[in-house]
Amino acid sequence: MAFLDWQEAYSVKVPELDQQHQRLVGMLNRLHDALRAGGDPAVAQKVVEELVLYTQHHFAAEERLMETSG
Repeated sequence: MAFLDWQEAYSVKVPELDQQHQRLVGMLNRLHDALRAGGDPAVAQKVVEELVLYTQHHFAAEERLMETSG
């Protein structure tokens, strides 16, 4: 069972950002699954590291779009 399900209500109507937001939701769900499984902590750590890197990429993309749109 997903921790968070993507809903159309979350859409910002910018396809690039919506795709990134959906990917972030997927990563959060992977982290939730890893933590619930209670297995190797390295698995959760890897997901956290991916999440941090992708979040940095995502916010940079959002900032670029905001700058170009004024």
